[in-house]
Amino acid sequence: MVVQGLRGVQSVTNEIAVVPSQQVRDETIAADIVAALERSASVTADDVTVRVTDGKVTLSGTVPTSAAKRAARKAAVNTAGVKEVEDRIDVS
Repeated sequence: MVVQGLRGVQSVTNEIAVVPSQQVRDETIAADIVAALERSASVTADDVTVRVTDGKVTLSGTVPTSAAKRAARKAAVNTAGVKEVEDRIDVS
């Protein structure tokens, strides 16, 4: 902590909260996930259905490999505005 060694400082209470400056719309989140899927070499975007409600993403569909399933989940988890991901993707 930066102030730890300063004379006269007895304690520090951290009340800083990091919050997004604006809410990301569900439609934007879904579009961003689909775009990430389309850029991915590991998964075919048409194999995955993306639904978003209040920042909670549900992925469904069938992909050919576990690697494709992981890539789809990673695309969702790394998208701005996503609060939670439910992975219902099957591997055939």
